[in-house]
Amino acid sequence: MRVDVRTGVIHEFAANKGKTTGPASAQGSKGLERPVAARFDPSGEALYVVDFGILKETAKGTVPQQKTGVLWRITRELK
Repeated sequence: MRVDVRTGVIHEFAANKGKTTGPASAQGSKGLERPVAARFDPSGEALYVVDFGILKETAKGTVPQQKTGVLWRITRELK
């Protein structure tokens, strides 16, 4: 989300496309799973998002699914 701190208005910034919200794997698609950190590059042109990836419920508890984590690079679409 992007929040205008002066007005309190909230705008969606990055989200999975689909009819429901939540992790992409729950929607049967590709996209964000569990973003855990975000930082802009020094130029402010790209946002890097660390995505933990898919978590699976097992008899031993919740465990990460190997090789599903992603480092997303998000840039502005120029029109």
